[in-house]
Amino acid sequence: QVDPIVIDNPSAPCSSMKINVQGKVQTSTGIPLYQVNLQVVGQANKHTTTSQSGLYYLNGLEAGQNMHIEATDLSNPQEGVSTQDLVFITKHILGKQVFDSPFKYLAADVDQNGLVNVTDILHIRRLILGITEEFPQAPSWQFYRMNYTWDANPLGGDKPVYQDIFDPQGDLYNVDFVGVKTGDVNMNAANGSQEVINRDSKVLELKMENVWTQPGLDGKLAIRVNHCSNLTGFQGTLTFDPSMIEITNLEIASKALSLGNFGLNRLADGKLSFSYDRQNEALLDNEVICYLEYKGLKSVNTAELFVLGNIPTPVESYFQSGSVSGLQLAFDEVSINHNKVEAQWALFQNSPNPWTGETVIDIDAPQRTIAWLSVFDMQGKEVFRQMRPLFEGQNHWNLQASDLNGAGVYFYRLETTEFSASKKMILTK
Repeated sequence: QVDPIVIDNPSAPCSSMKINVQGKVQTSTGIPLYQVNLQVVGQANKHTTTSQSGLYYLNGLEAGQNMHIEATDLSNPQEGVSTQDLVFITKHILGKQVFDSPFKYLAADVDQNGLVNVTDILHIRRLILGITEEFPQAPSWQFYRMNYTWDANPLGGDKPVYQDIFDPQGDLYNVDFVGVKTGDVNMNAANGSQEVINRDSKVLELKMENVWTQPGLDGKLAIRVNHCSNLTGFQGTLTFDPSMIEITNLEIASKALSLGNFGLNRLADGKLSFSYDRQNEALLDNEVICYLEYKGLKSVNTAELFVLGNIPTPVESYFQSGSVSGLQLAFDEVSINHNKVEAQWALFQNSPNPWTGETVIDIDAPQRTIAWLSVFDMQGKEVFRQMRPLFEGQNHWNLQASDLNGAGVYFYRLETTEFSASKKMILTK
């Protein structure tokens, strides 16, 4: 039962008298909320928005008329919502760290079914990944009457979403609301205010293979994690130029993740979003979390193609201390073969390097096969390509300076039907 505000004035003025209502809107931590809409239901065309200090004024209301006031804000559903919130919700569900505030329950119950469970995690993750732009059942912000005494279970029964006013006969003050950002369990959203985060110097590393893609050539890139001790979660967006490469499939390699941890809906725009929070399985250093299967559209080095971005999912990582850190993208120098014979293949650094005149590239092969050696300049242009057989065991491939376009930095790439790898070399005058 929501208790109304009742104004009892035995010396009531005539019904044509005008009254004013004022109040404030803030978070449960006291941060004022700006540009929240306040609407008077029961008196036509009476509405206003909060100031930067969270205050609002409704002037010229009819005295003696019952009304209720509601606050709404549908803007920026993703504001303040991150994978760190999923970490806290998971701990609550597992009983490891139960919510200590009714407002955390209200923020977590994004499907508005009166429970905090895995379904809420799924909805929040889809919003984080940019698969959805809003929650299906709940608005961006929820507003409740200030100073309401909540039941032990804040999700049960009626909620004080209105300020009900019966028969007002004079000006009303302190008609206040508290705002709850849906999905923001750690309560760091402030509707335009500066967010303060405990930043950590530790940086999680995502590691990819550094290879040259070729038009029409299919390939497979491994993504690994490093420096993940005490990691509780991470998120971000891997961006690339979709005119250079087409991601055709994503294959999960770790038991700790599933396809639900990735947003695949924006691959055509060159964006792969990801969100991971530790639930059972912990990630290990140098563990492959997934493979990206691709088709090359142009010649390009993957180290120059892929970068981390913040749209739709900002780059962050989270640790057991509660600190928030960044994320770093690094690249292996040599690509990895995924056909069970990786340990038997090897592409060695050319010798000498730097070189003039002639250099030799050593190759170990587990079987007899046909191979292609390609050389690319720093712009990714193929300047040399040669095919020859490889024999089981050690092979030597001689390269002449006259085969290239003068002094400079080059990348050479070996390709067979079972293996591919790249290395860098320097040709001097």
